Formats: sequence, C-alpha cells, structure tokens
Amino acid sequence: MKTMLILPDALARRLKLRAVRDRRKVNDVAADILRAALAPRAKRRTEKPAVIVKDKRTGLPVIQCRRAAPKGRELTPDLAAEILASQEAGWVRDSG
Repeated sequence: MKTMLILPDALARRLKLRAVRDRRKVNDVAADILRAALAPRAKRRTEKPAVIVKDKRTGLPVIQCRRAAPKGRELTPDLAAEILASQEAGWVRDSG
C-alpha cells in the first residue's frame, strides 16, 4: 500500500541515515519502526503496592514495602529528621 507521510526535515534525515547505516530501503526501515511503535506493549509486571499496617507495640502506622530500598537510599532516622526539619522550615518561611 502506498502512503505519503509529511515528516519534519530532521526526522526524515534520521530515517534516511538509519536506512543507509543498515543498508536497507527507507520504506523498509520506516515500516519496521512503525510496526514496533504500534505493536501491543508487553504486559508490565505489576508490583503489589506497599501496605500500611499498625505497629502492635506503638499503634503507629508502618509502611511495609515489597522490596528493600537500594543501598544508600534507606530512610534512616537521621534522614527522616532532616526531611521533616527542612519541610518545617519551608512552612515557617512560607507563612511569612
């Protein structure tokens, strides 16, 4: 099937360069790109959301994540205090 597309110059140039690089026809490269873009996406693995439970000892809410934080990105008591202090300072500043 013949179809005419009006492409921006830069995009047409990139398409032609890819065709030359791959030693293929522009039409074939364009068809492959369109096929890939229009193909149904693979179903993404859905992770279960975090669960909020009540701590038995304190009665405070606890967020249970499904996986551990990356090393160095854990929420430590010092980091939590720093975040809260920064947030409070912003509130004070914004209140005038």
